[in-house]
Amino acid sequence: MQVAIGQLKTSVSSILKNAGTPEDISTVVADSLVKAEAMGVKTHGLIRLKSYLDSIKDGSLTPDARPEISSHKGSVMNMDGKSGFGIYSAYVAANESMQISRETGISTVGMKNLHHVGMLEYITDMCATAGFVAIAMSNGHPAVSPPDGNTRMIGTNPLSISIPSVDGNFNLDLAISKTSFGSVRKSVLESTKLDAGLALDRNGNPTTDPLEAMNGSLVPFGGYKGFGLGLVIDLLAGLLTGSAAGTEVVTWNELGRKWNNGFLIITVNPEFFVQGGEFKSKVAAYFSKFRELAPKSSIPGQKRQAKFLASMKDGIQLDENQALILKELCKVYDLKFWE
Repeated sequence: MQVAIGQLKTSVSSILKNAGTPEDISTVVADSLVKAEAMGVKTHGLIRLKSYLDSIKDGSLTPDARPEISSHKGSVMNMDGKSGFGIYSAYVAANESMQISRETGISTVGMKNLHHVGMLEYITDMCATAGFVAIAMSNGHPAVSPPDGNTRMIGTNPLSISIPSVDGNFNLDLAISKTSFGSVRKSVLESTKLDAGLALDRNGNPTTDPLEAMNGSLVPFGGYKGFGLGLVIDLLAGLLTGSAAGTEVVTWNELGRKWNNGFLIITVNPEFFVQGGEFKSKVAAYFSKFRELAPKSSIPGQKRQAKFLASMKDGIQLDENQALILKELCKVYDLKFWE
């Protein structure tokens, strides 16, 4: 089933509004989910909608919550998400950070008490489009074990970095595990196997069974390098913002419990280094040289962007299961489903 991006955004936003979400918040959440879907990042796309609605029902997500400033001194701000939508809380934090960076050149904004953040690239790319360098990170529930163990110690702890360019932003978005927890959940729902080398069962043995992986742990990329990066993100997005970290982070299946993970964003105003848009021009020239020297190699984020542009033109292909779920949600929330 092929659906236009605009139509899909409207439907998702309407479902969220009928579940008690204010229009401005539902617009951001819907836009982020549909953009992830359009980019081919299905683990952070429409598959998340029902889980968000379930969290609203069990009380772990407050749909009309708006972040509040806890402290602000100089170029540093910390905020409280009030258990609201993670992507909206991150959106607010990013806008606060950009506003400060316009005056100071650099800013760091933290956020505690927010629900699942979603695709971080949605946030950092927004900042880069506005002309800022952005580095964002979020910690999550324990899912990844150290290279020589099988105890879940830290989350998949995503990191996203976006850099503005006159020829399209450079976006690097990654989790510190070889696969995301969302990918494992997606495999469970679709009854598919995981690739080898991505996960361990509860006894520390390699497994391709997603159910065993959910009860076991995920493998960090790059051994101790990836795990070490995950620790850094836990300390900065978690402890530095006043949030939980490591095994103290609430897990996704603890129904009714407010999430206690954290989010951190750093924005840099390039105009404080080189003026007149020179930085963006140099970034474009840098990657132009890259393509010249390595024409067969792709730049991180390039395939996602190509997929997004194709989706903008042709719409998003929903599989049968996605269409059935959306149809059921429209029925539950008194909306008309388009065939």
